[in-house]
Amino acid sequence: MLREHRWLIALCTLLCLGAALAYSLLVPPVYESTARILIRQDDLGASLLGTGGSTNVDPTREAATDLELAALTPLASRVARELRLSIDPEDLLEKVETEAEGNSSFISLAASDTSRREAMRLANAFATEYVEFRREVSRRRYTEAAARLRARIGQAGAVAGGSRQVGELENQVQQLELLASLQTGDAEVVQQAALPEYPVRPKPVRNGALGLLLGVALGVALAVLRERLDRRLKKEEQVRRLLPDLPIIASIPEGQLGPRAPEVKLEAFRTLQTNLTFLTVDRAMRSLLLTSAMDGEGKTTTSVNLAWTMAERGERVVMIEADLRRPELSRRLGFEGRPGLSNILSGQGSVLEYLQPVIDKSRNGVRAQLDGSIWIVPSGPIPPNPQALLSRAAVKDVLSEVSDCADKVIVDGSPLGPFSDVLSLAKRVDGVVVIVRLYHSRRDEIERLMEQLSQVSVKPIGVVLVGTPPTTNSVDYYQRSR
Repeated sequence: MLREHRWLIALCTLLCLGAALAYSLLVPPVYESTARILIRQDDLGASLLGTGGSTNVDPTREAATDLELAALTPLASRVARELRLSIDPEDLLEKVETEAEGNSSFISLAASDTSRREAMRLANAFATEYVEFRREVSRRRYTEAAARLRARIGQAGAVAGGSRQVGELENQVQQLELLASLQTGDAEVVQQAALPEYPVRPKPVRNGALGLLLGVALGVALAVLRERLDRRLKKEEQVRRLLPDLPIIASIPEGQLGPRAPEVKLEAFRTLQTNLTFLTVDRAMRSLLLTSAMDGEGKTTTSVNLAWTMAERGERVVMIEADLRRPELSRRLGFEGRPGLSNILSGQGSVLEYLQPVIDKSRNGVRAQLDGSIWIVPSGPIPPNPQALLSRAAVKDVLSEVSDCADKVIVDGSPLGPFSDVLSLAKRVDGVVVIVRLYHSRRDEIERLMEQLSQVSVKPIGVVLVGTPPTTNSVDYYQRSR
């Protein structure tokens, strides 16, 4: 399957690879610069604030909070004001990524932009504003706590004997104000962002590798899909499985058609003639109908070459063109437009009046020098209803008259798939041969053909495969013999 669809796989691979490389070359490069921040959990005023220290704080939760803080919209607004950027804070946040460095207390803050300098400015501005934002939040905690204590001082002063309590509260207020002035937000920029040298994306090598892998995967997937949807018969084994009760009489390789075909192909037709002789050894089989399921399967070519090989062995052969819709045999042998079978079946004369000798045009118009001879009954004018004409009883008389003056009669019929013209002929001849062309004949069409023949109680004597690959040994043998 992969060998058959190799061009599809190659095309998908080249397209995906080309798209990946084109994307890498056309997309503007993006630079990334990173600043590092150290987070310290050493809140010295926890006892004054009534938090009881930080012993019960979940480190994982605290780290997640620190990362979420860096992605807040107010922080992006502060950076936009600081750098005087006319950009929406939400869009600005899309340019920044924060990440905790393992289990450490470091946070990496990376900013990306198409400008190297702008990426560095954004990273440093976010880091600075992040530390300042945390410092302001921490100071606000102490200043708010001091304000609450001042309110309590006023209440305590109005109570008799509350001077001692007022003194203690004033002492706490002074400590809170001192701590507020010393707050750093428990964060510090330990590494400023530097000017990046190389862009982080696009990455042509990585994109090319991904495009290559994607192209191969897509090509293989399409090949598998096409193989499953393709109803054509491609191998001899498929034909044997589809038609287990019919022998394959011969395999005709691809190549030049007609009497001047290569020796390898002529030998295939000689094999066909010999095998037909063995198949008919127990019964007289002088008339054969060659048909197929579809047009273009090599039915007429097989008829001509089979007649040729029979004549080579000294037999008198008459070909009857029963394809009254597309008289390809007459056209190929130069009898196009001549009167023939349709005239006979219409009551316009006997068979002997329309028999025509076949001249081998490959020999400058001179009659072929064969031990036997080949004659043809052309199709004649195309009738309006070929099926009705071929169903007449006169068909039996035609076959009888032809058999009296020939050793073998080959009837070139129309395809049985789209038309049922030759079903009546199939019942009157001695044997029916089905032509199957690999990579052309479809499974459902062959099944329909066999069903049509079965309905009239006709079983073909065998199958001829057309379009098989020539065997290397045969080709080498005949090339050396020349």
